[in-house]
Amino acid sequence: PHDLAVNDVRIALTQAFERSAATTLDCWLTADRCYDAPSGSEVVRPDGYFRTWSNDVLASFFLELDRGTTNLTRWSEKVRRYVQYRDSGAYAARYALERFRVLVTAPSDRRLHNLREATAQLTDRGFWFCQTENLLADPSPDLAIWLPVGSNGLRSLVAQEGLA
Repeated sequence: PHDLAVNDVRIALTQAFERSAATTLDCWLTADRCYDAPSGSEVVRPDGYFRTWSNDVLASFFLELDRGTTNLTRWSEKVRRYVQYRDSGAYAARYALERFRVLVTAPSDRRLHNLREATAQLTDRGFWFCQTENLLADPSPDLAIWLPVGSNGLRSLVAQEGLA
């Protein structure tokens, strides 16, 4: 069920980028291709990774599709690994980019709130949250459906302010 849900998100986003006049999909890596265990760092296991071009800006995203089955302690550990991956330079070494966002989809408002709260205890940047059903209903990169950690305003994937 988890892999099918990830595929649903991938298909929805890919089709949305194909329809977009301003944003194009540069690449998409499946979970097995973006798994990383850099020397001196802990394992990063995202559900996917993709890059987009918009207004001559290359943006990169990891995908985490939450189904509400992971406890918050385990989620916090995952967040800590992403922060370490970014801060250690391992991400930049692999992808030749400095910044990334982790797009987190959650099955409900309550779960989304809990994940955001747990994430905010470890970092105030780089994690953007959306309800899975809202993303699947309209995945347009121009639509402001993403709520960044440390912010109260919704953003679109192509929003250039606050890339972190």
